[in-house]
Amino acid sequence: MNKFVSVLFLIFCFQPSFASQQNSVQLVSLNVNRQANQVFLRTDIAPVENGCHTDLNWNYTFRLETFADQALYSTLLAAKVANLKVTLVGFGGCPSYGGAIEELRWVTVINQS
Repeated sequence: MNKFVSVLFLIFCFQPSFASQQNSVQLVSLNVNRQANQVFLRTDIAPVENGCHTDLNWNYTFRLETFADQALYSTLLAAKVANLKVTLVGFGGCPSYGGAIEELRWVTVINQS
């Protein structure tokens, strides 16, 4: 049991340490690449880049493979249409699109009322 707890601690301790985060930013553009089944997004402020992120055109990307991915895209699209600010958190890695753009982990829409 102690080994299990130690492994969980290591996983949760080190996983998000390289992830970027952007607080209260505006979505400038969203791009859906149908052939790659992938979404690309750019914000008004560039994130502090992690080690793998080298693309200068896009801040984050993610693939449209699951219902959760589709919900993430719907949330981003709604925020863009309503001109709302968002907080974005990266995955801390660049597993897709040639390893050049950080994968998006989650989004929070900021209530501006």
